[in-house]
Amino acid sequence: MRMRRGTDFWPGELGRMVHQYSPGDIVVSTLVPTRAFTGVVREVHPKLNKIVVAWGGGSLGQHDPDEIMLLNPSADLKLASRRTRDAQNEALELDDLTMKVAGFFKGNANPDDDKFHEWAEGDKLDVHKAEAGAYKLATVATSFVLAGRAVEKGLKKADVDAGELKMGIDVEMEHTTSPEMAERIALDHLAEIDDYYTRLKKMEEDAGVED
Repeated sequence: MRMRRGTDFWPGELGRMVHQYSPGDIVVSTLVPTRAFTGVVREVHPKLNKIVVAWGGGSLGQHDPDEIMLLNPSADLKLASRRTRDAQNEALELDDLTMKVAGFFKGNANPDDDKFHEWAEGDKLDVHKAEAGAYKLATVATSFVLAGRAVEKGLKKADVDAGELKMGIDVEMEHTTSPEMAERIALDHLAEIDDYYTRLKKMEEDAGVED
């Protein structure tokens, strides 16, 4: 039986739209009357109006938006968290110059200083500002490489099924042109559910999603 709107157990409004959820959100089921039954949003599929949640014990579930609800321990805590994220995002904002530097690195893997300076001067850029853009890119990359479940658990490529990892890299290449980043994202998922991509494939097949 679903919980009623406005109860102490489920503060706020039910019936949220699928786009209001994001990967990493902590949610509770509106079908199970206990806060102990919590999960983490793993995938959001707007076209299907479905959210994939990893529940305790390793189970992976596909849900309508009104079958789950964000765990809301404190509105003030959420506001503080959002302000912190906004400040971090502003600090790491990739301005036009930084994006130009990123474009240079995309076409020139592992350049030396001379090549970088030659490019910056030839493009009539301030070399020192271009270098600052390169450092900002390094900061963004570092924040990605040193974060995630795989890093927290010390999970390496050798610790997961090779076929599952390959399937994961293929899936995550939809979001990046970097095989290394795709592998890191896949390892994060596999750190929590060792057959994550097999389950995801089955879910998409059951829903009629085509590659």
